[in-house]
Amino acid sequence: MKVTVYSCWFFLVLGSNAAAEIIQKVFEEKQQISLPCPPPVDAKVTWSRETNGHKEDILTAHDGDKKHINDPDKRFSSLGDKSLYISRAAVSDSGTYFCNNKKAVELTVIPSAAVILNATQRAVVTLKCSPDVGRSDPAWTREVKGKTKSVFGQGQDGQTEDHSRFVVSPVNQTLTITRVQPEDSGLYFCEEKPAAYVIVMDAASAQQFLWLLGVFLPLLLILTVLFLTWRHTIKRRGGEQRDTVYAEIADRPMFELQQGSSQPDEHIYSNVNKPCHHRKTEDVDGSTYYLLETPTAP
Repeated sequence: MKVTVYSCWFFLVLGSNAAAEIIQKVFEEKQQISLPCPPPVDAKVTWSRETNGHKEDILTAHDGDKKHINDPDKRFSSLGDKSLYISRAAVSDSGTYFCNNKKAVELTVIPSAAVILNATQRAVVTLKCSPDVGRSDPAWTREVKGKTKSVFGQGQDGQTEDHSRFVVSPVNQTLTITRVQPEDSGLYFCEEKPAAYVIVMDAASAQQFLWLLGVFLPLLLILTVLFLTWRHTIKRRGGEQRDTVYAEIADRPMFELQQGSSQPDEHIYSNVNKPCHHRKTEDVDGSTYYLLETPTAP
């Protein structure tokens, strides 16, 4: 199934003594990724990645990037804030990233054909095979941090899953997981073809997440209403000021007809705010006009 949706997931995990923040990011392959370095950020930072217990340096950012890995496609670089930039992300880029040995993010890059599913602990999740899977009873596997486990039977690490919670439907080519647990998170394959990436939050994290939503969403709504009200008030005041100016202009005639013209067909006009001194001139027809302003002598 082709999915072009980009997804990024953040959540908090409560420890036994204090709240510890764990940032997880999930991206589809071929996406552009920017990983910020946790503060405080030094002038010189070294980015490294740990995968399957193996840690390697990627690059050092200080007056230019110094690569520590073979990067012929130039996919890795650093930005001005020393964050790590990955262009055209690949599934192999998954792992735990460190900035100056400080854990920055847990990155997972999934195939674009997989669906991203978010679930809470003890919920029911149903996964569906790719349409091009022909078998009526397909084999399901799960990959976690580079290791593959079979949903039914032994995986590469020799461990087995609790198959009592996993039900396969040969008719619909689906895998249903009941009472999902955080350890069920991972990338699921149907006949070695990516089907879905499942993220399961534990009960404490789900409650905290809902509590944060219950607090911040109303606060955000109130701030939005206050901002819109303030903006409407400013616009209304500006409109009233403009209307007042226009009313004053409309109440004042710009020109007044002067009485006592020597020629009935000629109108003599002057400005409402007459200057202190006027200069009268005669043209060839004898018409008299008042100048709006007294010219200044050269």
